[in-house]
Amino acid sequence: PARSEYLNVRGLRYHLHVWGDLGRATPEQPLLVMVHVWMDVGASFQFMVDELRQRPGWGDRPIVALDWRGFGLSDRDHRSYWFPDYYGDLDALLDIYSPGAPALLVGHSMGAYLLPQVVKRAGFVKGMVLLSPHGRPLQDMLLEQDKYLLASAEGKSEAERTAIIDSISTEVARVGKLTAANAGDSA
Repeated sequence: PARSEYLNVRGLRYHLHVWGDLGRATPEQPLLVMVHVWMDVGASFQFMVDELRQRPGWGDRPIVALDWRGFGLSDRDHRSYWFPDYYGDLDALLDIYSPGAPALLVGHSMGAYLLPQVVKRAGFVKGMVLLSPHGRPLQDMLLEQDKYLLASAEGKSEAERTAIIDSISTEVARVGKLTAANAGDSA
């Protein structure tokens, strides 16, 4: 089971569910940060952690799942709940828990909706999984990620940049075809 940690983040006391030793994160085995859906808590990821722990290389990997502001045991903000507040909170948490090292991110629903905005800081994210990112078309979310990939290509050779752009174009076209095919299935 997870242990609870509390952390002051941007004026609010945040509750975090922590598995493993956070000091053991490495570039090869980065910290995994999981962010939950609206009206949920970080403890909901326990079943995923249980499954991950069975896989090679995941037995003691450090993992954190937060309770967003206003949910679970995290403080409530009695003024407002704006997406930029969630962006800032996650940005601050990653600065504390994964300073100078990119993290892996998993977001569910609202968490998945927010993550592409957070990755705009180059070198911040090693990888990202978006589970049920309701509210935004998948193509739009991919374009947000593509902006991050392009930013991370700065300083690379023209051939490397061209390869990145080509892979982005291929992925956007593939998702466009899947989206069109799925739209036809539901008609």
